[in-house]
Amino acid sequence: TNREVTNFDKDWSDGVVVTHLLNQVSKGECELAPLQEEDLLKRAELALEEAEKIDARKFIRPKDIVNARSKLILGFLAELFNSHPALEPPPEAEITELFNELEHLEDDEGSTREERAFRIWLNSIGVDPLVEHLFDDVC
Repeated sequence: TNREVTNFDKDWSDGVVVTHLLNQVSKGECELAPLQEEDLLKRAELALEEAEKIDARKFIRPKDIVNARSKLILGFLAELFNSHPALEPPPEAEITELFNELEHLEDDEGSTREERAFRIWLNSIGVDPLVEHLFDDVC
């Protein structure tokens, strides 16, 4: 889909983005069949059934997607991102630029490399507001 995602609530509530994301992350193992369902709650359930195929159905229920519960959607995406890192690494120049943009973020004492990487990724996709402390700003 050519749809632009700008948030973690209403853009996800119809299950379309979830279905496409699962299909891409699973390299086709998760099918696009849920998109044929008109009922949003049923579509969300079918999308999460697809997520079960790659053991990625965690933290979320169909009604959480339809009701646009952003923190649960974000938790689901965090788990998906951590367990299925199917993204191609960006070019070195883009990484350098991103780190330069995020220089002002303080380095959390006790935060892991993974937490910092996830926080940087969230900020790179334009999450609003800026995530400076993963657990304080997201949870």
